[in-house]
Amino acid sequence: LLQMDLTKPEDIQRVLQHIQAHTNSTGLWGLVNNAGFNDTIADAELSPLGKFRTCMEVNFFGSLELTKGLLPLLRSAGGRIVTVSSPAGDLPFPCLAAYGASKAALSLLMDTFRSELQPWGVKVSLILPGYYKTG
Repeated sequence: LLQMDLTKPEDIQRVLQHIQAHTNSTGLWGLVNNAGFNDTIADAELSPLGKFRTCMEVNFFGSLELTKGLLPLLRSAGGRIVTVSSPAGDLPFPCLAAYGASKAALSLLMDTFRSELQPWGVKVSLILPGYYKTG
């Protein structure tokens, strides 16, 4: 178990070095991007710009930096990238503009990676979990 803050490039680099040291000979068979941050529920007009930036840093840029750093290992193993995004990145959800924009960017990025990594046999899956009321 490795602790990592996706807003800190030094944390990401430390984790990348650890993973490379342990998988360099075999490659990496899988990466799950499951970052999700939102602490503001407000109209877009009322949401501070900093909240948009924070959502983008965690939900998009952090996942991007980690994924790019692991691509050589994923290519060598013909691995898979699984990314948890959100329906809020596909449809406008009132009061979730910052979160939704960051997840829309993440979803488009993963769709692009799916196309670009196909020749190397790297599979890319995008999960858009729904909301279910259970007992």
